[in-house]
Amino acid sequence: MPLQNLCLRLPFELHKEMKKQAKAEGITASTLYAQALTHFLDNEIARWPYLFTGQGSTTATLYVDEALVKRMRDAADHYDHHISDIATSALVMHLGKHPYAQAA
Repeated sequence: MPLQNLCLRLPFELHKEMKKQAKAEGITASTLYAQALTHFLDNEIARWPYLFTGQGSTTATLYVDEALVKRMRDAADHYDHHISDIATSALVMHLGKHPYAQAA
């Protein structure tokens, strides 16, 4: 599959935790992000009445499948949200930082 850059503005602490988890799992941060974003798009986004936002204090540039970049852009258009807010919500769920993540 062709790869493409995906640039996101994310809260620093979430990005830091994702990099730490990726290292512990022996995979790249881009791979872990792709897994978390894909899971969120496949299973969660339609159930969420709102998305998490945050003061983005870091920029993460990921090298992921072109299809995932398209899905992120399409979801942003469909739900009328910024792509970084979708990513932030996916990371909050993936890292278990919200009670909904623990209940799921």
